[in-house]
Amino acid sequence: MSTVPRQRLVTAELTLYTNVGAGGFGQEHKLQDPNSIWTQATLLTAGEYSGNQKWDLMVQWSDGELDNYVDTTTSALGTEVRIQNPNDLWTHNTVMTTGSFLVSV
Repeated sequence: MSTVPRQRLVTAELTLYTNVGAGGFGQEHKLQDPNSIWTQATLLTAGEYSGNQKWDLMVQWSDGELDNYVDTTTSALGTEVRIQNPNDLWTHNTVMTTGSFLVSV
């Protein structure tokens, strides 16, 4: 099952889509009502980053801050964990992706 986070820039609503595939976006789950905080989010991606076999939501903010929302579910945004403090370097980032990257030695 694929999961796709979506932030609506106009309304600043945070929505999670599950069962995403070739047939469409699947089911829509609203995680946050519209508010001004989400207008500052520049990039979003979902994946399993915390090592607990549950979905997380990674968010890059306009000031370069990077946060992981651990254990995000279809009914609630997970617990915020700071990955990177605000900084000028990350404000230039334009792409963020999810994957399983293994290194063979």
